[in-house]
Amino acid sequence: MWCSNLTPLATVNRVLLLLVITMAECNTCGPGLVTPGVTIPKGDIMIESGEPLEIFCVLNKSIDIAANRSARDLIFLRDSKVVPSEFLEIINETTVRLYVKQPPPSESMYYCKLQTPANELKPGQSRNTAVCLNKVFVGTKPQEVKNFTCISQNWQNLTCSWEKPENFVKTKYKLRYRFPGRAGGRMQYGCPSNTDETSNYCFWNDSTDPHYRLPYAYYYYNLTGENQFGNASFSHKFHHYGHVIPAPPTDLSISGTTHNSVLLNWSIPYAMHTFPPGLIQRVVYQAEYDTNDIWLFGYSIIVDGLSWAIPLVEHLCNMPGAT
Repeated sequence: MWCSNLTPLATVNRVLLLLVITMAECNTCGPGLVTPGVTIPKGDIMIESGEPLEIFCVLNKSIDIAANRSARDLIFLRDSKVVPSEFLEIINETTVRLYVKQPPPSESMYYCKLQTPANELKPGQSRNTAVCLNKVFVGTKPQEVKNFTCISQNWQNLTCSWEKPENFVKTKYKLRYRFPGRAGGRMQYGCPSNTDETSNYCFWNDSTDPHYRLPYAYYYYNLTGENQFGNASFSHKFHHYGHVIPAPPTDLSISGTTHNSVLLNWSIPYAMHTFPPGLIQRVVYQAEYDTNDIWLFGYSIIVDGLSWAIPLVEHLCNMPGAT
């Protein structure tokens, strides 16, 4: 919500303003445009949240439509809504000042317009004539990202992703990482491409540069945000081995079936044979006449072999891939 806080300009500011107004009489709102005045400053305005917004609108009385008008005929609109009068101050005959003490974080268009009295309107003439406009961005220093997540698929690649917080000024984030220990801390590695700046993720495998480094249990990430209001860094300690998703087993086959047991054979996914914490595989099964939501669990096992026997099975009808 806006807070009105119009304060008289200091003498030195008034002198500078008079110089600016004199210069404004020779300028237009934009190249090739003929309008009855200008706004100061010109163009886009970027301010940090908590700082005030100040825009001057200055009439150019050499333009016919403004010849008999004054600052009292000037209004401001924020997007499509008229700015309340408590945010405006008439400086002199040709200049009005808009001042908002703490505008909310936003991206808005501010329009200065010249109002023609209703009794002076000609047929088909609009009451409001555009003087000039500014696009105003109110943003913050870089903030912590949301949902920073890293996942390794089958211990063969690694993807880190995150969500940028809302900010109305352009903010880019850069990801770097290092490894534990004195030697690991001396070197820092980045994203193989600029996807950390453009798409909020990084991907590594054995063909990227830098490549995916398998044998480290922990990564230390540093995500740095940068915009025109400053820089900020955020650290994340990532437990690598705790975020590896193995691929489903392959070459599943059934053999050695008897009236009360069956022997299952499968292959462990490539790369997972040497995964340091080991691979836990779990077998679930369902009898032919069980309801679909009932599954029986075999033992959870850490295996080096490739087969496992299920005892006391009457009818084996389905077995999803173990993970």
